[in-house]
Amino acid sequence: TGQAAMISSLIARADVERSAARFEAATRDADLALARATELGYRPLIARALLSRGRIGIDVLAPDRGAAQFAAALSEAIAAGDDPLAVEAFARQAWAVATTQGPARATDGLPMIEGLVEKLGERGTFERALLRLNLANVALARGDREVARAAFMRARSEVAVVNARSIELTAVLAG
Repeated sequence: TGQAAMISSLIARADVERSAARFEAATRDADLALARATELGYRPLIARALLSRGRIGIDVLAPDRGAAQFAAALSEAIAAGDDPLAVEAFARQAWAVATTQGPARATDGLPMIEGLVEKLGERGTFERALLRLNLANVALARGDREVARAAFMRARSEVAVVNARSIELTAVLAG
């Protein structure tokens, strides 16, 4: 519908504004997208808007680093059947929780997410690598350097093609 296209445009614009460090504009557009997607009741767009809002929370150093939005995005994505978005939301939530609340419960629910990753197969390269990278960071927060190293190595091996979505991964994994 035209309404869904307009909401998608708002989310895309919020993501561009976030990338350009225009956080006030990004927040405004992501919040508007979330409100309109909620009014429409269209879960795939609600999930995307929540993910966008959570990513802004990371960049502006929100107290929970977007964990609440990532958790909500995860639920909406699962309900909508958007497995790639569910995996991405979980990966980002795990990092946000480990960073702000400690690593003890950061990976609660991981077996279900691993099932989604397996189901995605080759289609989920970005999400799988992002998950491994964030699991490595959670392991580091727990002080488990061996697990972290293994997860970093798995993430590195899964980033085969550089594209717009994997830029954030390649920068981290190149080091």
